[in-house]
Amino acid sequence: MTKLRYILDLKDEISALKARWPKTADGRRVVQFQPATLGWNPLDAVRLGTPNEIGDAHRLAALLAMDVGEDEPTTIQLLVGLILHALYQRALEGTPATLAIIERTLSNRVRLPITLWLEMASYAHRDGRTHPAVDAAAREQMRRNDEDAARVLKAARSCLMRFRDPIGEQRIADRRCLA
Repeated sequence: MTKLRYILDLKDEISALKARWPKTADGRRVVQFQPATLGWNPLDAVRLGTPNEIGDAHRLAALLAMDVGEDEPTTIQLLVGLILHALYQRALEGTPATLAIIERTLSNRVRLPITLWLEMASYAHRDGRTHPAVDAAAREQMRRNDEDAARVLKAARSCLMRFRDPIGEQRIADRRCLA
């Protein structure tokens, strides 16, 4: 099995180094994280239904929330809950979950955030029960005062904005059809 290390390089500052330095010091291959360009869905890396799912979602969320600042831990917790919720919900519907779908869910101006938190806390993700990590993320958002909840929501939305690209989302969908 090839060990990979994902590096978020939004400004292409280190991609030139990647060509000269294809492995990290621990021997892992470096892959530039550009899911929309590659037609790769990062949510496919979450091993849903296994003991690894929370860790996988957490690593992806941490990668997305790298530059959030003081709200990083709470934003990561929310992103983990959103990722797992979207994956389980879409799996039950038979449709793929993407970061763009999660971003649109968070940016929906018609739906109040409390509606999403209540849905997350009551949805039957697996075995007829709410997933504990999803439930914890939703309840934590509901416990926050309005100002804190809005700040964390804004931070999570900003982490997902770069995945809003409909062309990239179509590439992901096209690639799934070919598989």
